[in-house]
Amino acid sequence: MSRWNVLIDLIKTNGYKDIAEIGVNKGKTTRKILEACELDRYWLIDPVCNPQLSTYLEAYPIAYYYTMTSCLASKLYLDNSLGLVFIDALHGYDNVLEDISLWQPKIREGGILCGDDYDQAHCEGVKQAVDEVFSDRFELVEVGRKGAKVWIVRL
Repeated sequence: MSRWNVLIDLIKTNGYKDIAEIGVNKGKTTRKILEACELDRYWLIDPVCNPQLSTYLEAYPIAYYYTMTSCLASKLYLDNSLGLVFIDALHGYDNVLEDISLWQPKIREGGILCGDDYDQAHCEGVKQAVDEVFSDRFELVEVGRKGAKVWIVRL
């Protein structure tokens, strides 16, 4: 199982139509979700533009790709407006704390805030921030890459 399989399952099972991905990098997860899910709007936020992804997204009018920081992008969304937000941006402790605080209010009741790289040696900030903010209110799904885990918080 991969992170995108976990996300696809969450999106389909819960019928989410408006989602955001914070940190898209090369767009591997983005592509898999677009190919598998029927969405109304898919918001993609990354401060670094990926021209290949930008070209790919031209075929998906429901995908909105913003080349800006997570902090700036979060101001574009009303509170309680998104079904799912996937955080996969900067993995330092302070960055993850900031992304959680910025995006958690944007998720409507019954929605999900989640991210990956929990419990990875090179991403210690993710585990520390998620543990601190959510204590035992989250679940983990192992995704097969050397013990990599997706963390999931149901709101």
